[in-house]
Order: sequence, then structure tokens, then C-alpha cells
Amino acid sequence: MALYDKPLRFISNWDGENNPGFYNNNYEAACRTAMYLLPGQSGYEDSLLKAQEIFAEQLPVVPLYLEFKVAATRPDFYGFMADPGSENELWNIEEFGYGMLCR
Repeated sequence: MALYDKPLRFISNWDGENNPGFYNNNYEAACRTAMYLLPGQSGYEDSLLKAQEIFAEQLPVVPLYLEFKVAATRPDFYGFMADPGSENELWNIEEFGYGMLCR
């Protein structure tokens, strides 16, 4: 039995370790497996997909709204990259430039 296959102990509160308090052994194992692997390693994508599949089947929470991320730049702006995993569109501000700096 691997470390990430062991059941969680509820050390933080009454609920599971995830935000809505959802607990499912297979879901927790898939999440933990993905956390112990790096993107590109064998099993990483499979674990993420398994966790999403279980969450979609069980539907422990009902999403009330979608959060859209929208950003715009001027045509001669460079260095801007919208990163879906980032909370802030300015995460790589040191790479930004515009106008004459684009050459």
C-alpha cells in the first residue's frame, strides 16, 4: 500500500481535506496520487481524470456560477500570457513590454 492509498485522518476538522467536505475513498486516493506526481509523469493525468469523473458522478456540490477570466491587451503589447492556474493576470509582469520594446 502506497502512502497516498492510506485513508485520511480527519485532523483538521470533521470533514475531508477538500473544500466542500466531500469524502470518497477513491476520490481521495486519486487526488493524493495526482498531488504526489508531477505533470508529465505516468499516472498524473489518469489520476486527475479519475478525480474529476468521481466528482462529476457524485456531485457533492452544485456550482451556482461560472467564473470567467477575461483579459485584453493592445496590439503592440507583448509578454502577456493568460495562465488559467494563476489568480492574477500580472503573474509575469517582468516580461511585459509594448511599442518600441516589441522589436
